Amino acid sequence: QRKSASARGAVQLSTIHAAKGLEFEHVFVTGVEEGLLPHYYCTDDGEEVEQERRLLYVAMTRAKEQLVLTHTAVRARWGKVALCEGSRFLGCLPQELKRAVARLPRRRNH
Repeated sequence: QRKSASARGAVQLSTIHAAKGLEFEHVFVTGVEEGLLPHYYCTDDGEEVEQERRLLYVAMTRAKEQLVLTHTAVRARWGKVALCEGSRFLGCLPQELKRAVARLPRRRNH
């Protein structure tokens, strides 16, 4: 008999769109940064930004026990190194729900 992925303790990867209607014990949303959430194609038009905000809300509400939102300071994009900043949506979260994690030391390329 096949066990579900969660019963086996397996990690399930999903897009936010595909996760609608599902719930998971632990949810990790990576790339919560400007240019990704909201997407760089999104203009500052109020409706587009709100649609992106709702998309993040969908991802956040999939978690039953633990939610982790992450972003990076530096990302390789289209063959170039780009500095990144956390999504504007992170600033809307209540402070008591936030917990900063120390930055990891940068890897050095040899």
